[in-house]
Amino acid sequence: MSHHIKVLEETMSVRLLERSTRKMALTSAGRAFYSEVRAALSCWERGVNAAERFKEAASGCIVVTLPDALIRSVVVPAVHELVRTNPDVTVDLRVSTKQSDLLSEGIHVALRSGPLSDSSYGSRLLHRGHRAIFGTPGLRSDWHPKHPSDLSSAPWVHFKAHRLPMQFTGAGEQHSLTYEPKINSDSPQGAVDLAVDGLGFIVLPRIVASAAHDLVPVLPDWVGSEIEFHAVTPSPRPTDRKVQLFIELLAVAFANAENRAPKQ
Repeated sequence: MSHHIKVLEETMSVRLLERSTRKMALTSAGRAFYSEVRAALSCWERGVNAAERFKEAASGCIVVTLPDALIRSVVVPAVHELVRTNPDVTVDLRVSTKQSDLLSEGIHVALRSGPLSDSSYGSRLLHRGHRAIFGTPGLRSDWHPKHPSDLSSAPWVHFKAHRLPMQFTGAGEQHSLTYEPKINSDSPQGAVDLAVDGLGFIVLPRIVASAAHDLVPVLPDWVGSEIEFHAVTPSPRPTDRKVQLFIELLAVAFANAENRAPKQ
């Protein structure tokens, strides 16, 4: 304390305290200074108390960005539980597949597929799985494929972010799957909905297919490329309680969705 007071005195070039070996007393300048800063000290204390509440209790608005294909399978269950158990929390969902700047856009959590590039952001791996081929039962019966090459001329719904050809492994061999899409979509969920309507086969992460109950695995012995999903935060170790809770709830939702996913 004496050190901080000395720094103040040196900064202002005025003595705030008279000191002896046993006592200290405010100078006239010290009394004037204290009289003026009392209100600021009170504001500071209230500010500290207000900020600390965010690490102790979940409150305020949490801003989340995510691709639309994850809304049904994992985000709805996590958001439902977050607001049910934390009445002072509100949620702002921003559906997008672009790589947003979390800091400048005020985003608390971004759900992203990986592997991720190195960055100063924090991240937590929520799920690691594989892509697979899906279609409606009727479409699968019409084509009854035995090998991925049997589907090269079939109707396909294609999410534009997926590059062709796509590598699949099964039956002791690898196959480069390629096709001419019947329908292209830049919306992951839009592509899923079109496939559910029977308009074509589709390559999906199994975790996404868990919410598309009208789709079934096609060629279940063939596995596509690996995919990861991460919760990305502006800080490596978020201290905001609502952010911590939401990420924990996302982890639970991903685990539950994995249990529901169509088996290979």
